[in-house]
Amino acid sequence: MTRGQQSVWMWLAAKDSASIHPRWALDLGTGARPEKVASAVKALVLRHQGLRTTYVQGDQPTQRVMNTGELVIDLIPVDDWVNPDQ
Repeated sequence: MTRGQQSVWMWLAAKDSASIHPRWALDLGTGARPEKVASAVKALVLRHQGLRTTYVQGDQPTQRVMNTGELVIDLIPVDDWVNPDQ
């Protein structure tokens, strides 16, 4: 890993899980099709390896870039969504 990546890893290691895995809602608006939005997000993740990168803790932190994986998108009506940060 580069020094910059090591700095980010050390910063992340000092944070709690909730602060580095935020949850958010996206209002798709009228007429948006969830399957099209999910397809666009999946294409974005495939294009940018930083979105598929994890760091493994050990004697030295190691960066691992996944080739494939599963992207889970939960569809929740906005009226039912509760923001855990509030």
